[in-house]
Amino acid sequence: IGIAKNVELYVGKILTDDNETKEEWFVKGIKWAIEKKVDVISLSVSINTCQHELFKVVNEAALNGIIIVNCSSNLGRKFQRNISYPGRLGNVLCIGGHEANGKPMPLSSVGRELDLLALGENIWSLGGNKQLKYTQNSGTSQATPQIAGLIALLIKYDRCNENKIKNVNDIRNILREMSASPGHHDEYYGHGSLNPEKIFKNRSPQEERDQTIKTRFYDSLDEE
Repeated sequence: IGIAKNVELYVGKILTDDNETKEEWFVKGIKWAIEKKVDVISLSVSINTCQHELFKVVNEAALNGIIIVNCSSNLGRKFQRNISYPGRLGNVLCIGGHEANGKPMPLSSVGRELDLLALGENIWSLGGNKQLKYTQNSGTSQATPQIAGLIALLIKYDRCNENKIKNVNDIRNILREMSASPGHHDEYYGHGSLNPEKIFKNRSPQEERDQTIKTRFYDSLDEE
């Protein structure tokens, strides 16, 4: 199970067992991740408020080249503003969920801050206790780590080759080129779902050879 199977994974808890959280726990969690010098922070939890300390620590993470990926929340169109924090901040990638047919999930929050969609319907993951090894759930919380995993693969590949990815804007531009609608953005889809092969189409012979190397690279990741 998972996208990037060989990452060095750090797990920080900012939720109670009853799924309650506080803004100060977000701040402490992101600070802890900065101290650990992580590359990607995947947040499948969000909050409705953003005081100065949360804004400050998100910017600190961005200045350290850390990519924060946050679920848009599961509010659909209930309110005038449905995207929660920190996903509403410019230095954070905001992820919504789509159904198996590619349409946005009704519960996936709508808003101009939305960047992309990922599959959020009936996603298998590790269970939360010894009795339940695997579990299947739906929502933007399930969509978000898929994008985080893809970003981890992109960063690993980049460091082995061109080393051009420096910040969230670099990643956002790459993901936009992979998206269904790189030249279009709306509050329901963002730039849409991702198709990584899009950035490799219309290739020259040399680019075809490069793509063969890239394919072997990704295959080797799966075999590790």
